[in-house]
Amino acid sequence: MQRAALLLIAIIAAFSSAVRAEDELVPGLVGEYLDLGSPPSDFVDLTGKKPTYVRVDKQVNFPLVAGDFHGIKMSDNFAARWTGILKIETAGNYHFMTESDDGTRLFINGKKIVDNGGIHAMQEANGSVDLKAGNHEIKLEYFEGGGEAGCILSWQPPKGKQEPIPDKVLFHKKGAGNIEYDKAAWEKRVGGKSDKVASAPKPPPKPGKFEAMEFGPYQTGTLMAQYPHKNNSTHKGLAIKLGADKLSGICFDTDVMRVSVGWTNSDGKFIKMAKGRDGLEGQPSINGAPAFGTKHGNPGWAKGSEWKDPRARPFGPLPADWAKYKGLYLHGDKVVVSYTVQGANVLEGFEMNPKDNINVFSRTLNIDKSSAPLAMLVFEKEKTTGAVAALGATSGTDKSGPAGTHFAYLDDAGTTVAAAAVGAPEGTTWEVTAEGSVHLKLPAISAPTKLQVLIASCPSADLPKFASAVKSAAPAADLTALTKGGPGRWKEVLTTQGVVGEDMGGWAMDVLTVPYDNPYNSYMRMTGVDFFKDGRAAIANIDGDVWIVSGIDAKLEKLEWKRYATGLFQALGLKIVDDVIYVTGRDQITRLHDLNNDGEADFYENFNNDCMVQVSYHEFAHDLHTDKDGNFYYMKGSDLGHQGTIHSGTMLKVSKDGSKTEIVAVGFRAPNGMGLGPNGELTTGDNQGTWTPSCPINLVRPGKFYGHVQNLHENAKKESPRDNPICWLPMSADNSSGGQIWAGPKAGPFAGHLFHMSYGKCLFYHVMYETVDGEVQGGVTKMPFTFPSGIMRGRVHPIDGQMYLSGMKGWQTSAGKDGCFCRVRYTGTQAYMPMEFHVKKTGIDITFSCALDPASATDLQNWGAECCNLKRTSGYGSDDYKPSDEKKKGRDPVTIKSVKLSADGKTVSLEIPEIKPVHQQFIKYKIKAADGKEIVQDLLHTINKVPQN
Repeated sequence: MQRAALLLIAIIAAFSSAVRAEDELVPGLVGEYLDLGSPPSDFVDLTGKKPTYVRVDKQVNFPLVAGDFHGIKMSDNFAARWTGILKIETAGNYHFMTESDDGTRLFINGKKIVDNGGIHAMQEANGSVDLKAGNHEIKLEYFEGGGEAGCILSWQPPKGKQEPIPDKVLFHKKGAGNIEYDKAAWEKRVGGKSDKVASAPKPPPKPGKFEAMEFGPYQTGTLMAQYPHKNNSTHKGLAIKLGADKLSGICFDTDVMRVSVGWTNSDGKFIKMAKGRDGLEGQPSINGAPAFGTKHGNPGWAKGSEWKDPRARPFGPLPADWAKYKGLYLHGDKVVVSYTVQGANVLEGFEMNPKDNINVFSRTLNIDKSSAPLAMLVFEKEKTTGAVAALGATSGTDKSGPAGTHFAYLDDAGTTVAAAAVGAPEGTTWEVTAEGSVHLKLPAISAPTKLQVLIASCPSADLPKFASAVKSAAPAADLTALTKGGPGRWKEVLTTQGVVGEDMGGWAMDVLTVPYDNPYNSYMRMTGVDFFKDGRAAIANIDGDVWIVSGIDAKLEKLEWKRYATGLFQALGLKIVDDVIYVTGRDQITRLHDLNNDGEADFYENFNNDCMVQVSYHEFAHDLHTDKDGNFYYMKGSDLGHQGTIHSGTMLKVSKDGSKTEIVAVGFRAPNGMGLGPNGELTTGDNQGTWTPSCPINLVRPGKFYGHVQNLHENAKKESPRDNPICWLPMSADNSSGGQIWAGPKAGPFAGHLFHMSYGKCLFYHVMYETVDGEVQGGVTKMPFTFPSGIMRGRVHPIDGQMYLSGMKGWQTSAGKDGCFCRVRYTGTQAYMPMEFHVKKTGIDITFSCALDPASATDLQNWGAECCNLKRTSGYGSDDYKPSDEKKKGRDPVTIKSVKLSADGKTVSLEIPEIKPVHQQFIKYKIKAADGKEIVQDLLHTINKVPQN
């Protein structure tokens, strides 16, 4: 009885203690805010500093603001720190994101998980960590300089969605918020900065780097307009700058050869840039007042008398025998587009000039000749019953203009869009349809012809002003003079000094310093790279530039950077063939020509624009490679939310002459990069997410399906078998894959070996793989470097034979720098890493690059392993599941019965009695080389097939 009473007392005491412990936690994080007085350049240690203000914040979910930062009476030059407890209910891998202007960094249990440092506009950085159920210490540090300020702390729990971390899991210890601050002084603050400057005008918002960039005479993108109807999107749009201030513009649709919209503005911005993910998510839109436009999907020219769009869906170019975009010429700040209509060659230039307080747009056309009549769509109005009427359509010589002038007008409630054709050949007529379309109809042209189409939007009462402007118009220019190469635009040559890295055991990483600060505010988020025969590099950035880099040698003491091309549509791949640069954009593969040899591209040739584009963030076109026959390959991202195009989530092959595109394989989610091996091997990574349980490294086989469900691909169904990858990488190793590269002949014993780039983790992996009974499988070990940015493209230098890698940050990555250009150099000293990996019936053989210490290598205590499987679902990624029970989350231990070492001391044989196919196996070892060097590594691998002999 006494014993039972004592037990009851103990239980009650334990329960009371637990309650008291629970009571010690109260909702919210403790936020400490400190007015710094002067602009910070980095994180501020608040230890020992008296805060300006302290409060409890239920969440850190503070959107971007230009003034007072959400009630703290500070707007600029302050630091903040939030501390407390994060309560985890379900163990697993948690993904954390900070989005901030300026810097943030997140710590959990004292370990830095996210580093989003530096002075920058609102941008996101991320990291992940495995967390057990229970309470975890959390700390978020933040600093803000001038301009706008914002700070949002988000997460993505296992099988959950990305969202600001909810208040229901954020706590602090009772009493932790009782931090002394200068309460009296804070209460006197009016808000904003301080009493002295509280009433001062707020500084203008800081633009994102992508907004401050000088893009050149034009920009390419998917451009949005609300005119002439609210869904007027131009999937492949050339936004061409016009007017004396270059703030007005027209958008030319290179799929269908229409001018989709013309607009004017004067507020200092040419177009409104997308804001999401540092300018990469969302679509730009016109900034200003639309003057005229045409409707989405309508061809800009008829084929004979046919105007109906022949495409099954409004994506991709018109048939080449209807119309074909050939490219654009740059001459100073002038842009001339080149295309064909029913075989007739057309050059077209654009201008906008104010006349008598109306803005007159001009389209100058040079047509060589045509065997059949041509009809051009000039402008359209949204059809609204009774609101649109044709005021007049005249042909022949009109008394309001010079000979050969033809007028057409459409009126809508007193506002008129008027057009005139000046210098058109005899027999030209206008057609105004009941649907509100205005067509200029030209007769067959037997000799080269130059004409202008002038367009203006004005009050009906101002039509005489337009007629006067037409009457005084100069004759149409000969545009061929602008196709020979013009004056240079980017004359500065920028010089940087590289950094030669230390030998890390067989390998070193050198940094080719990028000119982040440059006269054009070019946002140096580096992407595709390749080399000329003389060793110079051409390297692109995602915002549309191509740069030439000279001075690449062993010491990297004087690197010279020269801007070569601008305005490309998210340039994510680059290949040099016969010393000519080809660039993959979202719209096309562009072949760049320097017509006058002044170091700048003058003709941006459409090499192939078969690729279909739609309004979807994820549908980037990635990378560019060529095989031994000269065919080109690149990857196309998926539309993650709904039905895409036939090219969504595919590997595409383009013939050597650019005339044909074919789909190689399907089912990719977000394949940021690929590789093409010495024997024609095709590889790609992919990014964890929907239908992609973890990041794979795929050895691509033509005609196969690679997992991401797309309902436009016949074989991409949920139940379809996914072609197995070489390996599935855990999120801790790679949360966002880049491309792959094969080491060159000067990489010693690693020559011809495959390597994989992690964009998300800024890491580089050596890949070992084999084929067993037709199934590929393998694993990776990490190289001893962390890169300044998210590496994703690589090439072998034609002279020094080393691997050169480039990368950027823009979506989820732990990158510190905007971009990077690095050299991974084989030094010839002893490397300490696996070279080969083979699954056997009885276990696994691992061959190292060095001889191992027998005692250390064969000691079972120095080896450990565990394994798990994954599930491919519509959810984001996958938890780990035990192979022993697929319903249970977690990993199974792997029994290593014995370890043997080969006679040469390089191959370790792990005896694993119960070896079986698994999605992920983790082999950890802490051994020594024969020379005493300690080797502590993880080998991450996949087993798709266990050989039976």
